[in-house]
Amino acid sequence: MSGWSELPPDIIHAISLQIDNPFSLIHFRSVCCSWRSFSILKFRPMTPLKCPLPLDSGGCGDDCHILNSCVYLIKSPNSSPKPKYWLFKLGESENGEIVLYSLFLRRNYSEDKCLHPKLSLNLLNCQIFVLVQEHLACFSQCLFELNINCVDPIGSMGLDRKNNKFAILGKLSFEGLAMYRSVDECWTELEIKTDSFPQGIVAYKGKFYAIDRIGRTIVLLKSADKLLLVEVYIEWGYDLYEDKIWFEISKLDEKRNEWDQVEDLEDHVLFLDYLCSFSCLASEIPGFRANSIVFLDTWDTSDDLDLHERILVFEFSEHGVRSLKDIPEYAELFGTPPGWLGLDGKQECQHISSTPRKQTEKEKRVKREEGSIPKKKKKEMPGWSELPPEIIHMISLRIDNPFDLTHFRSVCSWWRSCSLQTFGPIPSLRCPLPQDAGGCGDDCHILRSRVYLVTSLSHDPPRFWLFKLQEEENGVLALQSFLNRRTSSHRGVSYPSLLIDWLNSQVIELVQEHVACYTNWWDGDPYKREQPIGFMRLDEKNNEFLVLGRLSFQGLGVYRSLEDRWTEIETTSGPFPDGITSFNGQFYVIDTVGVTKVVTPTLELYSFQQSRPCDKTRRRWFVKAEDKLLLVEMCTDNIQEYQRPHLLAKKGWFIVSELNEEGNDWIQTEDAGDRILFLDNNCSFSCFPNQVPGFRPNSIIFKDIFGHYGPQVFEFGSQGFRSVGEIPEYCLFFPSPSWISNVYYVLGSEAHDVLSDSD
Repeated sequence: MSGWSELPPDIIHAISLQIDNPFSLIHFRSVCCSWRSFSILKFRPMTPLKCPLPLDSGGCGDDCHILNSCVYLIKSPNSSPKPKYWLFKLGESENGEIVLYSLFLRRNYSEDKCLHPKLSLNLLNCQIFVLVQEHLACFSQCLFELNINCVDPIGSMGLDRKNNKFAILGKLSFEGLAMYRSVDECWTELEIKTDSFPQGIVAYKGKFYAIDRIGRTIVLLKSADKLLLVEVYIEWGYDLYEDKIWFEISKLDEKRNEWDQVEDLEDHVLFLDYLCSFSCLASEIPGFRANSIVFLDTWDTSDDLDLHERILVFEFSEHGVRSLKDIPEYAELFGTPPGWLGLDGKQECQHISSTPRKQTEKEKRVKREEGSIPKKKKKEMPGWSELPPEIIHMISLRIDNPFDLTHFRSVCSWWRSCSLQTFGPIPSLRCPLPQDAGGCGDDCHILRSRVYLVTSLSHDPPRFWLFKLQEEENGVLALQSFLNRRTSSHRGVSYPSLLIDWLNSQVIELVQEHVACYTNWWDGDPYKREQPIGFMRLDEKNNEFLVLGRLSFQGLGVYRSLEDRWTEIETTSGPFPDGITSFNGQFYVIDTVGVTKVVTPTLELYSFQQSRPCDKTRRRWFVKAEDKLLLVEMCTDNIQEYQRPHLLAKKGWFIVSELNEEGNDWIQTEDAGDRILFLDNNCSFSCFPNQVPGFRPNSIIFKDIFGHYGPQVFEFGSQGFRSVGEIPEYCLFFPSPSWISNVYYVLGSEAHDVLSDSD
């Protein structure tokens, strides 16, 4: 079994790019010299996300940006007689630099002239854990003719893994709540009236929650898989010890949209801050007492209180509040860096450095002679098979196609025993339509299919075949003919199941298609209908998604899973869509007369036409090509040539245009370049010849419009279309080749049925 150090360099580098905090990157680079050499050299400062506000009367607001901070717990395992801990916060400044902050306070140590403007850590002797991440909106505001820097809490939600597309909710400089979507690059004021200061804003399970103030202080926070509402009640006395302060905790019931009160926190500790509240188990921070709340005293505004006097602790078992200075075991967790970190004013601090001072050769020689430096022993790198079982199982849960799962389980017996035994059926996503006059439509669901390329390595030269697997409504996989919507059981197709010899073949996923399937009423009888749609997922597991389609509506409709309903954005009937897709966070639709419509996630609709349209276009397709969206048009000199299959095959041609997002236009290109374009009614895609060996570049493979000639080929620079049967190397792809058969694989002991994935 290969060691972890032998992971391919491109995988190591790709993983290092996904690491989003400096300590994890240092730990990652410390595994071995191979990982260190192939990963990024240092944690790269990330420029804050921008969300400019409308300019106020003083010309302020367009500098609004989001600041990210993380709360960390550092543990010193070498402390005697027991480990020691410290809580601190690292934030990203506007220029992307990392700044050390005091927990519970929005100020860094350099602002308070503390002794340690930088944090120097020896990661060989300590452990660091991330507890929570906070997001704040920072902007300038004009008040009494002065520009003031404001920091306000917000709810933030990333719409993709890298937060390139995001949404935030906040009050900021607006009269009420407002939402910013990066795909629209603008703020939208919501018709929700709140008081001057909303007390809690948070994103939870794909939704925003905000709560206002009605006579008491309220904080929203996430605890494990729950959303908690924390309310503090105060009866004022002469001082802290005569004030009566107590808390009530409620848990969100999502189905009933209500808060259910709970008695206490059980084994949790809550940290309440106006800008960043979080929860953790008491066992995560040894020394803290379970069933307690740590919070900042925001009512005493006197300047003579230090940080420890302003941090209070409420314990449900005691029903009272104490200052942090009265609890010695809590004192070292807050404030300035404690002495056990080994920092002093004379020491040169390196910002987040894991490299201890190197010994001189003389020091090494003296220590070696004294016997204090042992001889180096060659460390054995743990094998991949020694990954913890919970990590193996977690990875297997995230694999969403049967071939990758089978490959994953084939690495070794340990991975096989700790991962899922079979590819679990994934029921189709539901998007019920409003019922029609016949009571049909409420069964609408999304069918997903994937196009695969299988390579047989047992042949010389290797042979290839393209096929499609569809996830049925109940989640069962069904084999489909490529460039066709029929499954393997329809019309007497010769392959009832697909058997793959994993020892001598490779399977690669090329593209996914999504189709809406629903029951429709026609001439008094119900029948199943399939329609192309645009599909956009909002999270990794497709639990939250958007769908755009014509379906049974007069115009276009959008389904939002968050709201569980369709919204018609066009109420008048118009030309039917020729193509529909999602691209860069927006939906694109082009109709039969060449009008392109763009629909944003906020349901805004606008349209544009090509500045130099072709008046000979008869049919259109959208094709995604890496980071580009292409418009492919089939053309003939006149409509008669298009309507007669033999004339279309002789005189038809294609033109390709590329979307200009900024100019809202289609810019025509000379040809397809070095790409191959595959055109289908519901699933069009692009790839390079090295991905599908045997296909010629700068060509288009498409399904015959009228079904007379089967799959056809158009090569730029030539006249007319040809059947794939006329090109010998293409004949191996359509339909099922002879080397894909049950007989061929039954002869081998390693035959494997991907539809059952049986052991």
